[in-house]
This record gives sequence, C-alpha cells and structure tokens, in this order.
Amino acid sequence: MFIKPGPAVLAFCFLAEVCFAKVSPIHQSVEGGDDLKCMAHLYIQGATPTNLVLEIQGTGIYPNAALLDGIEPFVENGSAAQLNFDKPGIGAELTDDSIFIRHTQNTMVECAMNSLDWALSKAPKIRRIFFRGHSEGALLVTKLYRRLIEEKPELAKKVTGLWLTSAPLAPWKAVLEFQLKPQPKERQKAFWTALEKCDWKFLKEWGETPCNYIKEAISAPSMTDSLNDIAQKSPGARFEFSHGLKDANTDPRILKDFEAKNRAAAEKNAPHINMTCRYYDAGHSLNEASRQDFLRMMRAELAKP
Repeated sequence: MFIKPGPAVLAFCFLAEVCFAKVSPIHQSVEGGDDLKCMAHLYIQGATPTNLVLEIQGTGIYPNAALLDGIEPFVENGSAAQLNFDKPGIGAELTDDSIFIRHTQNTMVECAMNSLDWALSKAPKIRRIFFRGHSEGALLVTKLYRRLIEEKPELAKKVTGLWLTSAPLAPWKAVLEFQLKPQPKERQKAFWTALEKCDWKFLKEWGETPCNYIKEAISAPSMTDSLNDIAQKSPGARFEFSHGLKDANTDPRILKDFEAKNRAAAEKNAPHINMTCRYYDAGHSLNEASRQDFLRMMRAELAKP
C-alpha cells in the first residue's frame, strides 16, 4: 500500500477492477486547498442517474479515470454515474512531482468533497451514493463520510454503502511498521531517515508517497478512530469490508479486532456501525473470488429501483 517491498511494484488497485469504457467522462478541476487542485472525472449519461459511485484507489502515482469493472451497463442505461479524481499534479500522461509531493490526506478529502459537489450538480436526481475505496482509498472515503455527517448531514443520508477493500484501520505509523517489519534492519532505518529528511527520491522509489503526506497521516486520527466517531452518530450507511488474510500491507488482525468489538457493541445496543466483513486467502490486491463477490454486490445494489 505505502512501501514497495524491494523493487516489486506495489498494486494500487483491487485486482484489475477498472475497464476501458464506451462512455466518455466529463472533467472538472476541483479545489484541494493550499492552492492544490485535483482533476475530477464523471461518467454520466444524461441527467437521469439515481445512483452515484465515488471511487478512490490506493497510494501511488497513477491516473484514476477508468470505470469500475461491471458498472458500465448501469452508466450506459442512465441509472448510475461514477466519479473519480486524480491526485494533485497527476495528468493523463505526465506527473508534476513538485505539485504531487505537496498533497496530504486532507487534500484528498477536500478534493473528494468538491468533486462530489460538482458531480451532484450534474446529476440532480441522485438518491443513493456509494463510496468505493481500496487501501488508502478505504481510509479516505471513511474520512469523507465522517466529514459529510458533520458538515452536510442531509447529503450524508444519501450515502447508502461504503465498499472497502484492504482497509488500513491501524494508526498510520503502525501500518508503516507492519510493512517494514519483514525488511532488513538497514532498510527500515533507511526509510525512517528518508522520512525525517523528506528525501523524495528515496520515498518515491519505495512507495510513491510524499513526506508531507506520511507525516500528516502519522499525526492524524486512524481509520478506527474515524469509524468509532461515525458509530457515535448512528450512521445509516452499510460498511462492506473485504480483506486478504495474507495481506502484508494492511494487517487483517486489526479489522478482525474491530469487527469483534463492533459486534459486541451491537449486542449491547451500544453505538456501532452496520458492517459485514469477508476474508479471503489472498494478499493486498485480493483475488478472483473477492472480485466476483464484489461484482455481485455492486450489481445487486445498482439494480435496485
């Protein structure tokens, strides 16, 4: 998710879940704060969609403008729209590192908020919103939902489900330590030194995640903190988690622990979230079984009147 294990390229997506579409997106530059902007991409046919899926992938440098696998028929028939956005500094072919290295999680959540507002202005009949997040994206859409509950409660009521894969529930430093643990001591030390010095060349090679981003994430509340805060506000959305039991980037034991505590809270009628967890014999990018389960769930939700 954040650190490449040696020279291997770390998967930023949930298998090959994106596809090339017959429908072309419309685009809009949106504000991310601190003079940073993100390019938003909306796949929409007419102004009739009643479902909107906002999708955010994991850490790394890549354009994020493709359709989710399986959603295209719903976009083509006008029942659903899909929204993506690129991180600051990322274009279809080139990346401006001088811009990219300035973004943080707060930037991404701000871009998500403004992208959502823009998409809803183009699709005024939206009744149900789904957030799709993988890895870092799972954390970001959870933070987005929390912010909507606090700042735009009426809009938050439209959020029906959060579809989350390989979610990093632990505090950010603990996530990094979990990823670094299998590495030689020298490499672990080299990472923390590079982070302290904001050595972008090193950090780019290891995980394509900027120094400012990592430092801000370490100081920010964890995903578990956000989920617990959401639970206190009696959310209406359903959280669908999928996680690989062999995930070397985000520890599945953290999700299992949260699931158990959430179940215990529900049994006592204490604050909790509505959640389902599925575990697979797979790594961070999961496997074909998880992909098929996700497709069935998404199609069933988008087919509802």
